[in-house]
Amino acid sequence: MVDPDEIHAGNTVVVPAMYGGIETDDTDEGREYGWNPSARQPVGDVGHKAACGFAGRRFAVRVAPGLLKENCTADSLAEAIARAGSRWRDLRDAVAGWVQTDVADALEKLNSAKRGRVEFDNDIYGEDDNERPRGVVFVAPLGIKNSEEDAPGSTEDDWAGSLPVFRQSLDEHTAEVERMASKFARRGGMPEPLIQDITLAAHLHDAGKADPRFQALLADGDPILPGSAFT
Repeated sequence: MVDPDEIHAGNTVVVPAMYGGIETDDTDEGREYGWNPSARQPVGDVGHKAACGFAGRRFAVRVAPGLLKENCTADSLAEAIARAGSRWRDLRDAVAGWVQTDVADALEKLNSAKRGRVEFDNDIYGEDDNERPRGVVFVAPLGIKNSEEDAPGSTEDDWAGSLPVFRQSLDEHTAEVERMASKFARRGGMPEPLIQDITLAAHLHDAGKADPRFQALLADGDPILPGSAFT
């Protein structure tokens, strides 16, 4: 959090949709620019729509007080989350009945998570006065299967493109990179000897990370904490 006078070019400012600021009617200004600081009507949440473009690579579903059905309260949502337990399916089922239809549909798509990997964070929205989570975000970090939407590949300028949002062992990462490199080389029509060289290079590309000194570096210098090799 920063004070208003500390905001500068390049910052991302996030405000509640209820603040308005976007022209939602058919005025000329609304059609041409969208942004209208004098507009006070709440604007629709487009977070899920924006995330759909990445569903094949990473799929996230937010469940928060602002996304509830009519006549459902933030207190009811917090109670459902608090009682659900620690399994993502149980938590998903506990909150699905409280949210708007599009969010409920997105929660159902988590069943198609690649490798069945789904994680959740119920700390991101903080707690209410009764120390219950106010919301939860579900993430399928590898995306969902059979998604019509897909994300563009990361580029050299995409600093976050290679950062997973889950804990992954070095062996798992190495096997995935080796498999993908071999597939790309083979589909590119490269000769077999070159395919074998590329596959070997992919297998060895992160071998140095197994060094105990590197693992300690990942754990802020603690040589015991890592426990096993992680990327």
